[in-house]
Amino acid sequence: SEVHDRSAHPVDSGTPRIRRLRFSNISARRVKYAAAFLLGLPEMCVEDVIFDGISVYLDPDNTSAGSPAMAAGVADMCRAGFMIKNARTVKLRNIDVHHQLGPAVSIGDADDVAITDLCAQRQDEGPLVTMKNVQPNRNGNGHPKPATAMAGSPRRKRGSPLRSQ
Repeated sequence: SEVHDRSAHPVDSGTPRIRRLRFSNISARRVKYAAAFLLGLPEMCVEDVIFDGISVYLDPDNTSAGSPAMAAGVADMCRAGFMIKNARTVKLRNIDVHHQLGPAVSIGDADDVAITDLCAQRQDEGPLVTMKNVQPNRNGNGHPKPATAMAGSPRRKRGSPLRSQ
């Protein structure tokens, strides 16, 4: 059926437009599959999304994979971080992710994404943030804005360079 089809379709009056979402001051514990999952359509990105003051503690005892609810056809995942795909103008601020397997944030097919004050605690090696087909946000003259990725932790001053603990 078309619900499971992940290819782009022509935009028409039936194409949903999802924008102006705000998630703030959220703490979640014993999360099994992903810290957050934001999936827009290839033909209509989710727009203008802010995650601010989010603390996610993935379940360190979980070893089973599963997929997000309402996302048929998405690969199973186990203790993934923030998963963002087909999105535009997304801000992640004051984000803490604990016990994830792999990157704390994975972004694909997106543009104008800013990450500030990211703290991730994990045991494995590798990048904290991965990006695929991500366009930089731009200033008024068309040039990319300076990088905005920073990290922090409740145990150290916020705004210090991006790194895992």
